[in-house]
Amino acid sequence: VSVGELLGWIGALLYVARLVPQPWHTRRSGLDAGVSTQALCNNLASDVGWVTYGLLAGLPPIWIGTSVAVVLDLATIALVRHRLRAREVAVGAAWLATLVGAWFVGGPVAMGLALGASVAVSHAPQVAAAVRGADLSGLHPATWWLALADAALWGGYGLADGDAGLVAYGLVLSAVGAVVLVRIAQTRGLGPPTLSPAG
Repeated sequence: VSVGELLGWIGALLYVARLVPQPWHTRRSGLDAGVSTQALCNNLASDVGWVTYGLLAGLPPIWIGTSVAVVLDLATIALVRHRLRAREVAVGAAWLATLVGAWFVGGPVAMGLALGASVAVSHAPQVAAAVRGADLSGLHPATWWLALADAALWGGYGLADGDAGLVAYGLVLSAVGAVVLVRIAQTRGLGPPTLSPAG
């Protein structure tokens, strides 16, 4: 096994690991405040795109890892389906169409570049929700700590390999993780007021 392939499998495991805390937290607590349903739709589209890319490019760490991620994405969406809007699903579908279309237009290079932008497309709505929200009790911090580890792994690999796309991925995901974690810390304990039994 080459170093690149080994890092690919480690990266795939880390990516899947960071998707586990959120559905677990939502199911256990019943809380979904602060969770962006648009981000979930975009992330599902991106992961389906990565599965497609991994299969077409013959990269098992990518398509196997993201196949598991798709299952976790769907589980998370199912848990917050009462908040899901048709417009959000349409935006996610449009993003998936863009990713698949890139392959037919420019092959693996074009699709790879489009997927490189997926970290921003997938997470921008969550950053916006975290910045605007006063109650982020539905967000599990472990997701974002693991995101920082994910960013460090791939960003560091990109620096060592001279891959600007991976470096960009690491920088963007690091910024996203940091912003969400800071906002979780700032809003912890500041959820909506609850009424006492006396009213």
